[in-house]
This record gives sequence, structure tokens and C-alpha cells, in this order.
Amino acid sequence: MGPSHVVAPPWESLSLTDAMGVLVYLKIEALQPIGSFKATGIGAACRVSWEAGASRLVCASGGNAGYAVAYAGRRLGIRVNVIVPQTTPAWFQDLIRREEATVVGYGNRWDDAHIYATQLAEQGSAVYIHPFDDPRVGRGTSL
Repeated sequence: MGPSHVVAPPWESLSLTDAMGVLVYLKIEALQPIGSFKATGIGAACRVSWEAGASRLVCASGGNAGYAVAYAGRRLGIRVNVIVPQTTPAWFQDLIRREEATVVGYGNRWDDAHIYATQLAEQGSAVYIHPFDDPRVGRGTSL
């Protein structure tokens, strides 16, 4: 199974270089399979969890993080539950479902979804992938 991200190419920004007086390169993360930088760090956290024997992943997300977990989970063959606030647009929930994840709307804020997702992970012996406060995610961004 290959990585759930691509190595985004650096792109020289002449306008920012001119404005800042130093050479500026941008990393074009929109080229990731899911269109977001979340694929890199979250994909790495999912892979580490899979390698440690995880059979299910849970994530609370308003969108991109859940999409990244769903994408990585599908590629790894792991079941995924993404808990989203009920305010998450239906089209984004559908995007996550297309990655074969189960999507559950809970609460009106991310905090509500997060509390429910952590409880769900603990009850079902799943691995919780935090969308930003997880050292595995941070380490993965350096890939």
C-alpha cells in the first residue's frame, strides 16, 4: 500500500519574493489526492495506527481532516467513522462517504463531535485520529 499523499512540488513565487525581498517558495498542497495538506500528516497517523494493528479509525472533523482519514482508511483497508457537526454541509459529508467511511452528524460544533468521537473510539476499541493535536500528525507533515 503506497502513501496517502504525494510529495507536493515547491513553486517559486515571484510576487512574494518581490514583496518580501527574499526568495519564497510555496508548497502546492492543493495537489494532494484530497486537495488538502491534511492528507500528509493525517495519512501518516493512519498508517502508523494500521501498522500497530488498528482495525478501525475514528475522527471528529468539520471536513478536511475527516476526508483525509476516510481516504487513508480506504487505502489501508481500515473501517472509518467520521463524526461531523450537524452543520457540516451535506456535500462534504457525501465526499467523505464516497471514501467508504461512516459519517455521523453530532452536535452543532466541532467540540461536540470531538467529545462523541472520543467516546465512540474508547467504547469500540478504535484509534482516534485527532485532526490537529496529535504528534503522529505533526511528524507526518515532514514527509
